[in-house]
Amino acid sequence: KKRTVVNILGATPLDFSVNGSVDSMKQWIADHEMEMGVCLSMGCSLEDVRNLKEADVNLVVSYGGLAAAEVLEERFGLPYVVGVPFGETFSGRLAAMLKQSAAAKVNRCAYRRDPQEPEPVDVRAVIIGESVFGGSLAEAVEMDTGIPVKLLCPLDTEERRSGNARGG
Repeated sequence: KKRTVVNILGATPLDFSVNGSVDSMKQWIADHEMEMGVCLSMGCSLEDVRNLKEADVNLVVSYGGLAAAEVLEERFGLPYVVGVPFGETFSGRLAAMLKQSAAAKVNRCAYRRDPQEPEPVDVRAVIIGESVFGGSLAEAVEMDTGIPVKLLCPLDTEERRSGNARGG
C-alpha cells in the first residue's frame, strides 16, 4: 500500500520559530504512516520547490501557506488540508483528513465549526492568535478537555480560508 506523501506549507519563521516544531510535525507525519514530501519554509531549496508537485496532499499550517496551496491545487490538482497537529484527538482527525483528501482530491479545514454557527455560550477560554495555528489549538483544547474555547484572530483571514476549504 502506497503511503500518503504530505508537503507542509506555511511553516514561516513568523509562525514557527526555530524551536523544533517543524521537526515535530515531520515526525508526526511519519508516526501517522505518511511520508514527508517538501516543507515549503525557511531553508528550502529550488529543487524542493520543483518537487512540491510530487506529493499527494498539502498540509497548510499557517495562513501564510494558503496562497501556495491554492496555486498548487490549481496547477497540479494537489488538494490541501488546513490545520496544525495539536493534541491527541485533533491530530488524529487531521491525519485522517490528510489521507482522505489525498484519495478524494478534496480540500478540507480540520478545525472549527461553520463560521455561521453561533459560538458556544459557555466559553471558558480564549486563544488570541493567527487563524490556522490558533484555530487548531482551540479545537484541540476543546476536543481533548471539553472546555469551550473561542478564537480571537486579530487579522481578517477567516472568509478566505472558509471559502475554499470546508471541514468534514
